[in-house]
Amino acid sequence: MPTMKKLAETSYLNSANAPFVEEQYAVFLNNPADVSEDWQILFRNMQASGELPAGEPDHKSIRNEFKRLARSTRVHHRPQPHELQTHEPQVEEAGKSCLDARQVAVLQYINAYRFRGHQHADIDPLVLRDQELVPELHPAFHKLGDEDMESVFNTGSLVG
Repeated sequence: MPTMKKLAETSYLNSANAPFVEEQYAVFLNNPADVSEDWQILFRNMQASGELPAGEPDHKSIRNEFKRLARSTRVHHRPQPHELQTHEPQVEEAGKSCLDARQVAVLQYINAYRFRGHQHADIDPLVLRDQELVPELHPAFHKLGDEDMESVFNTGSLVG
């Protein structure tokens, strides 16, 4: 019977104890002498049998690095209207501010659906309640007309 299967069936090494075992293994990887002899024997035997790869990196340090990276990239830059690229580069300067305003309106319209779209969703098949009207979910609220429906706008990271 493979060692891991035997451990899973008979051992205290189960999912409830996984964080403790992972911590012991991380300590073992950094300095085997820092864990008890029992843990050293267990981890060495598992490495020798191929159940744990030899030379595996310390997962705790990898997780900490990802946390650090996530915290350092949380500063979001909100683009200003003049920074938005459009798909209509031939527009003259006089019409550019109008295009920028429409671009901002499209992004606000998308954002309205992200935050309030659930209020417009058809989730009452028995029609027990009247559907709530949400003005922000209508293009006219954002001063977008029928002519804008055929225009191409930059939607940032939204694909579709």
